[in-house]
Amino acid sequence: MLLALTVALGAMAQGRRGLYINEVLPDNQNSVVDEYGQHCAWIEFYNSTYAPINLATCYVTTDEKYRNDLQGFKLQTQNIKSDGVVPAIPRGDERTIIAPREHALYWLDGLNDRGVFHLRVTLNPLSSTWIGVFDSDGITLIDQVEVPVLPADVSYALRADGVDDGEASWENANNPTPHAYNHIADFMAQKRRFKEEDPHGFKMAIMAMGVVFSALLVLSIAFWLIGQISKGRRVRSKLKAHDIDAPVRGHELAKVDTAEEIAAIAMALHEHFNAHDNESNVLTINKVKKLYSPWNSKIYSLRETPRR
Repeated sequence: MLLALTVALGAMAQGRRGLYINEVLPDNQNSVVDEYGQHCAWIEFYNSTYAPINLATCYVTTDEKYRNDLQGFKLQTQNIKSDGVVPAIPRGDERTIIAPREHALYWLDGLNDRGVFHLRVTLNPLSSTWIGVFDSDGITLIDQVEVPVLPADVSYALRADGVDDGEASWENANNPTPHAYNHIADFMAQKRRFKEEDPHGFKMAIMAMGVVFSALLVLSIAFWLIGQISKGRRVRSKLKAHDIDAPVRGHELAKVDTAEEIAAIAMALHEHFNAHDNESNVLTINKVKKLYSPWNSKIYSLRETPRR
């Protein structure tokens, strides 16, 4: 059992190595709000692995003393867990599990009593801030980032989710993308630029109408072509039915009776030569008798209302 527990803890530690700080917004003025309707600084994590990662019991800190005590990915003398100053992300909530290739957003408002997604960490937007994420042992560093001073509503994000090759992998994102991949920021920028160029939507309306009418024109041409092809096939069938091999002009072709005309002529001839039979002009009136007996008459089934 001890061996199985050791293997499980080792697998969890190895899996958490695939956890990355993906995006940080220090000064949130108009971005997303928390469940209390507040604009708070936030940090986004990304699970780059193909297995779930549980953030419970991990530590997130901005304390420089742990940064200065780092040697590689291990603390030399400090231990966040034993210090007891930085609380770990609480366990017992399945929402702390990040699905494979997905994101998780945590609020850096210093009010960890508000819920599992609120950390006892705050960011000063007027100064650069180091952020470190440590494993449950309080010693192993999972990921870290130095967030520079940024304007309001500008985040510090990885250019590609889960790809951190140093400072060159980060950029200032004018369009924060919480709970989403960072590469959609280009699409958001194009959307915002289109909105600025066409605030009332006239260009969009003209483009939409142009697309609709163009599609209708194409359909009209297609149906016309189909009609011409069908007409040509009917003409060829008519010529074949009348044993006409040589091509004829339109006015000559009009002289050839169609199948409908031939059917109408045949029906008229049939009605002419097969008139109604001669009648005798004698009227015969037969009296219709119905068997009737009083016992089955319904009028006898009605009873008079008794008098009082």
